[in-house]
Amino acid sequence: MQWREWLRVDVQREHETLWCATWSPNGQLIATCGTDKAVRIWDARTGLLLGGLGGDTFARSVRRIDWSPCGLQLALACFDSKVRVYRLVEGVSGGNGLSLEREPANAVLAAYLRLELVATLEGHESEVKAAVFNASGTLLATCARDKTVWIWECGPGAFSDLDFECVAVLAGHTQDVKSLVWHPRTELIASASYDNTIRLWCEDVYDGEWYCCAVLSGHESTVWSVAFAPTADAGYEHLLASAGADGRLLLWQRCEDGTRPETIRHDALVEDTVSVRTPTQPHSEKGVGAGTPQPTDEGVMAEAPSSARRESGSWSLDLSSTRDALASAPIEKDPEEHARFAEATQVDSSTPRNLDPPLVSSVMSGKQRWLVIKQVRVNAGDAGFADEEDESVYCVDWSHDGRLLATACADGHIRVYEATELRILLDIPAAHSGAEVNYVQFQKRRDACGDWSIHLGKRFQDMSTETLQRSYLLASTGDDGRLRVWVLFT
Repeated sequence: MQWREWLRVDVQREHETLWCATWSPNGQLIATCGTDKAVRIWDARTGLLLGGLGGDTFARSVRRIDWSPCGLQLALACFDSKVRVYRLVEGVSGGNGLSLEREPANAVLAAYLRLELVATLEGHESEVKAAVFNASGTLLATCARDKTVWIWECGPGAFSDLDFECVAVLAGHTQDVKSLVWHPRTELIASASYDNTIRLWCEDVYDGEWYCCAVLSGHESTVWSVAFAPTADAGYEHLLASAGADGRLLLWQRCEDGTRPETIRHDALVEDTVSVRTPTQPHSEKGVGAGTPQPTDEGVMAEAPSSARRESGSWSLDLSSTRDALASAPIEKDPEEHARFAEATQVDSSTPRNLDPPLVSSVMSGKQRWLVIKQVRVNAGDAGFADEEDESVYCVDWSHDGRLLATACADGHIRVYEATELRILLDIPAAHSGAEVNYVQFQKRRDACGDWSIHLGKRFQDMSTETLQRSYLLASTGDDGRLRVWVLFT
């Protein structure tokens, strides 16, 4: 695999950190945010600045941006403990727009695109790290340093004020929750945490309550990023990629009870497997207030107070007693179920284990069982131009067809892997001038952008049309304050 640079934009003058770059659903725009507190929207084909929000709009940094599926709204995860939802509006840029005098000389502000605030969601007790829409745009999940995941129900109205109501507050992680991702086809969400685990959350089809359906313990340090495969692969129901501070990229697969797909190669040992029984008793109306979360063996299922709407201002929950109960909550093992699953997941002694040191994975699950089917140590550790002590892989993302996985690394590299075997196909060293790479995201909708082929053909005249049609577009950000877009091709 080869690469060419398509776009390089100096977003922040003082080389401040650029946290995130996310493609619009139609693949024509890219939104960025960073430590200068500004949010910018770029034309991904030309690099022109189309609009955004100046740094004086927010008191603290915006950590992550996510587009709604319709491409009309942006959810901003802010370090001031709030989540803000903006709508794209055509017209002259308003008072909160960007000032040309404060922007890099190579950026041109088009006056026909602006952002209009439609909702401010309050309730998290500390920095919000991510806010992501589900595939239908009816739910928004948020996570924060307060160790919780919140689920918000989005009211109808793409062109009217949106109404958001908190329907669940999920506790279970013991440290910061770093990132979230929705499954592309089902109402399942994965959260990655500083506590070295991944938790999967879903809604009970009978009572409508959200609960933790699996806890995945395979990383030896902070889990920075998780990503579901965009398509079903080889008939498997679910595939999940995760990346962490231990410098590893893991590929998880969901398995049904007592089954073991023949094509799976177990490069990791299953250290412990337990079955957790979820209490079914109704929530107590006593405590901090009506709807206060009650502890379970795996997490906290909660209904928010009916007043927890954006119109009513902020509300908070005292989760200290809940966390104490979580720490002492018993975990019951079903001997027969444990033995059956242990047999189903027994590692073949002939399976080669060439990872040094051996990487051992444990799986603790409730209603779902997930196994590490592939893993690889990502960072080379000898880059010489970055912090060699930090092996962190900050972000992982799938290509639109599920064939590739890209990683953003602390050693300054962008690495691209063949997804099923985790075989490295491409390594871009010093991708951001030797600075740490914070975020990578593939463009997912090339089919919706007919003029992309024209733009690519004009730029890369030495490449055939067939090669360009098979190419991938990848956006990245780093500590150098730059947005870069790469063309990957074979």
